Amino acid sequence: MQKVHCLKVMMEKIKFQFKFKYTYVDILPEIRIYIDDDLKFVTENEEHCEFWHECDFSDHVLRIERSGKTNKCPEQTVELKQVVIDGIDIRNILWIKSYNENYWPEPWASQQREAGVVLEDPVIGETVFGHNCTWTLPFTSPFYNYVMEWLR
Repeated sequence: MQKVHCLKVMMEKIKFQFKFKYTYVDILPEIRIYIDDDLKFVTENEEHCEFWHECDFSDHVLRIERSGKTNKCPEQTVELKQVVIDGIDIRNILWIKSYNENYWPEPWASQQREAGVVLEDPVIGETVFGHNCTWTLPFTSPFYNYVMEWLR
């Protein structure tokens, strides 16, 4: 008789909550929120959003993609005001563990570089998105252990 080995994958169901502040004149910015490669939420001007996601006990990535900014667009920003994961406001973690990669518009980016301006990329802890960008926060599950590890 052959033995069958079953692995039980440990999982946790985590609640994610976000608060945004939008500043725009004519063209509304768009926000897409992903856990790993799973699209969880698309928001257009919602200041609050929340969802649940099941995470196995391993490494994960929370990613926010901001789009809608063009060269013809007047001033437009999105500010990530708050992130609460599993009931924990992770404001202090964001300043150190998250990073933002901007998609600088052309020809503006080339003009800045030619003028000697160094365009930061990635920007650690940035939560105000003035350009199209991808904001990333790597984390692990179980989330409580991740927070406790960060506190040490």
